[in-house]
Amino acid sequence: MRVLVLSKYNDIWENFTRKNSFPSHAEVVLVRDPNGDIPPHPGEIIGIPPFIYARNVNLGLCDDNILLCNDDIEGLTAEGVNTLEHLMNQNLKTAILAPQVEGLVCCEEQRVETKLPDGPPHVINHNVAFVCTLISGLIVRILGGLDERFIGYGYDDTDYCHRAFYAGFDIAITDKVKIKHKGSISFTRKYGNKLENESQSNRRLFDAKWNVPIPIPSDWVYRNPVKDSNVSEHVRCGDNGSEGVRSTKRADEDSNDPARVDDARGRRAANPGALLH
Repeated sequence: MRVLVLSKYNDIWENFTRKNSFPSHAEVVLVRDPNGDIPPHPGEIIGIPPFIYARNVNLGLCDDNILLCNDDIEGLTAEGVNTLEHLMNQNLKTAILAPQVEGLVCCEEQRVETKLPDGPPHVINHNVAFVCTLISGLIVRILGGLDERFIGYGYDDTDYCHRAFYAGFDIAITDKVKIKHKGSISFTRKYGNKLENESQSNRRLFDAKWNVPIPIPSDWVYRNPVKDSNVSEHVRCGDNGSEGVRSTKRADEDSNDPARVDDARGRRAANPGALLH
């Protein structure tokens, strides 16, 4: 597993690791913007300025499970991380799994005040906010990274959830792990009172991308421009220097699988308006 922390600033690293702990098998990586001539510390990847959330996520992706974290979450423990991974591994259809959140989060089911049904993670037919989210290595191999055209605030996570859902995978929330979230330090520092405007620009892009009949999965996978991005050629994952997964070969194979095509078509027929809000 890779724990991927996104921040515009390098001064967040010590604070984040002090407030959270991770299992020994987890590789913790911070993706941040350059800061003068300060070289990256071990476990840091220098992003490409200006800070764009989707692009920095893609720089840190690899073919293992990814625990994607905002730079200001609190309450993650090694036991909590292990619990998330265990729950995901119990159901290979689970592509995106989120804990409940105390504090700022837009998805109602992610709020700690919301009572979820007893049992396994609660599967939903809409997006989760990528505050602290476990993304399966399988879905990364199939879809590739986030859409880097979302350069403002928000909707990059909504778009990724759309793509996973219509590829036949599940998006789920569990109340067995809980974290605290006050609001992204990177976005607050960067946008300030312009945050709403940046959100609206991403919303317009999202509407333009999805306000059309959803294509069959093989066409739909190709709507992700990141698979042909120059950035992807330079992404390296893990200590062994293995290449990050950006090949479309696996995406083509999986998207043309008859069972997955039928499942995705069934989801569109049963949920014609799902996720589109």
